[in-house]
Amino acid sequence: MKKNRAALFLLSLFSFLFLGAQESDYLQQANFQTATRCVELARDQLVAGNYIDAFDFVEVGLFYDESISDLWYLHALLLEYQNKEIFKIIDSVEKALEKKSWLYYTPEAARILYAKYALATGDMHAALKILDEKPALIQSDAEYLRCLASYRLQDREKAREIISNARRLFPNDARFPLLFFQNERLMQSNEEAFQALSTSLLAMLEKWKTREPDILVYASFFVDEDSAVRYLKEYRLTEKKDPLYILAFLEHGLYTEEQAIQALFQIADRGIAAPVFFELLSVLQAPQSFAFFAENLEDFSGRLDFDSNRDGADDFFVYYKYGRPSTIVYDKNADDALNWIIECDYGLAEKCIDYEKSYEVYFGRYPFVDSFSSFALEEERMEMRFVDASVTWEAYELELIPIFENKVFYLPVLNRDSQAFDLRTMQAFANEIVIYPKENEHKKIRFSLQNNRIKTALYTLKDKPYAYGFFENGLLQFRNVDRDGNGSYETTEFYAFDPELKSEKNKEANLYTELFGSFEMPEGYYLSEVRIDTNENGIPDFRESYFPDGRQITAWDENENGSWDLVYEKNMQAGDFLEEKVFFINPLNNEEVEIVLENGIPTIARYADRTKKILKEKDLPFYWLGESSYTRHALKAYTELAKTDIQGMRILIDDHDMRGFRMLAIKIDTFYFGELIEDETIY
Repeated sequence: MKKNRAALFLLSLFSFLFLGAQESDYLQQANFQTATRCVELARDQLVAGNYIDAFDFVEVGLFYDESISDLWYLHALLLEYQNKEIFKIIDSVEKALEKKSWLYYTPEAARILYAKYALATGDMHAALKILDEKPALIQSDAEYLRCLASYRLQDREKAREIISNARRLFPNDARFPLLFFQNERLMQSNEEAFQALSTSLLAMLEKWKTREPDILVYASFFVDEDSAVRYLKEYRLTEKKDPLYILAFLEHGLYTEEQAIQALFQIADRGIAAPVFFELLSVLQAPQSFAFFAENLEDFSGRLDFDSNRDGADDFFVYYKYGRPSTIVYDKNADDALNWIIECDYGLAEKCIDYEKSYEVYFGRYPFVDSFSSFALEEERMEMRFVDASVTWEAYELELIPIFENKVFYLPVLNRDSQAFDLRTMQAFANEIVIYPKENEHKKIRFSLQNNRIKTALYTLKDKPYAYGFFENGLLQFRNVDRDGNGSYETTEFYAFDPELKSEKNKEANLYTELFGSFEMPEGYYLSEVRIDTNENGIPDFRESYFPDGRQITAWDENENGSWDLVYEKNMQAGDFLEEKVFFINPLNNEEVEIVLENGIPTIARYADRTKKILKEKDLPFYWLGESSYTRHALKAYTELAKTDIQGMRILIDDHDMRGFRMLAIKIDTFYFGELIEDETIY
């Protein structure tokens, strides 16, 4: 197969190189030719029974051109041969019919395949619609599917008419009489037309029994005792596929009640239709038979299949272990796209995996839900835990059917009216919610709630806490954060809430993702202040405040005396004009200094009794307040201050050639300032 793929690749590559300089439709034609060749190769492998190789050729063909109906039809057909999920088969055959571009096959074959699986999922109307489209399909497969759909729609007159016509049109097709006997067994009529059809079909039984041996079992319910026994004895020599033979053998004395029970449980181990199981139970009469049934039930490990909505497609499956439900499966559309699975511990529901909504539910005492966990790949993972007995989900009811003395049969019955709860409903009763942010799989946010309001939030990274959030009346007030990961929470973030606030959506989205993950919170949160204790002595030495109008104030308390020694204020004015100011206290003489910046450039320094111009040092982000010194002094100050990330850092530079001055150097944001101070002012 690898050689075949390589050959196809080389063929396509040659076409691409040869036509590379041509228009795009030439390349499209080359891809179409490659895909057509894949159809031919897939057909050859299909005829040879090499389904996997045929499937590979189909997928290669679809890679080059998805517009060819034959490829999608073969895709569906080969999925069927490989016993893949029904919903995948339906999806592929639907695409084959939509494309309407056929090479070798015909849309009629695809219509029949689609109708077949529409019926398999209980959609009779869709099956009849596709079969009756122009041109109408009259072949035996189409008529058989129409007949089956009619029976499931309870249109017996139409079904009988089709079967009557099929006797003449398709006399060798045993599916039609088998369908008649299967569906009319419990609904036999004394009407003349029904009796005439039944008699004519029984007369042709010899022709059909070798093709469909099961017809002998069903026909036995339409004939006299001697004929029935003869049919069943003949059926005994076959493979005995249909479990109804057990009931027929019992009714006509070919099985004792004990033998019928043994045969029933042997088949049920592999899976059996629930109606047959309970029909046999209903005909038992001897007390010892019920005792024997109960005895077998204790060791029963098998499956019962239910058609919960009576559309002819089994959609509810109960797996037993030691006579108790161990797994319960619900497939609403009978298309193999499971809705949910419930795992039980000795008959008691413990866990439900809901594939439709992508979450798992864990039960405390069924139907009370203990916790919930989502697993959708495209969404954030979420877990919830609930106050005991506050949330219920009764997907099924457990009926106890008396069998013998104190022995009962545990029968889950689907609760079709039970609606799976949504996230909002669950959040209303949660006492703990855990969010796993999608952007970082190692992060986790754990919210504790009381009366549907968040009280605290714990933020962890690789299971190590790095932040704690505290709420009041459900609104976040502040977070303590360990930004450097040393185990000490040096940063405190304060938050404000204003529902009228018109914040930037992208900024808000980032903020909400960090704080709440996918947990739904009202709009209007914003970070109002950050305080940092850089030396972790319990006294904040940095503060930054944010205001809804865009103003920002940053302050540093270098000596930690409770007064801010350095303040930086930024304000966006109308027309996006940026106004910035820096206030600081000269640590040498306690003089207040204000630096004014215009559009990001320092221009003037104001003192209580004077002003100084600001001069920029060439090729450095360094600014002199008033008189400047040598460039090497500025470089020395800049180098020392740039070594640390601490904002508001201040140092003294002393050099022998400063002519009786020292230099006070300060780091503010991305700016570095220097001011010459006379020695006599130093205390």
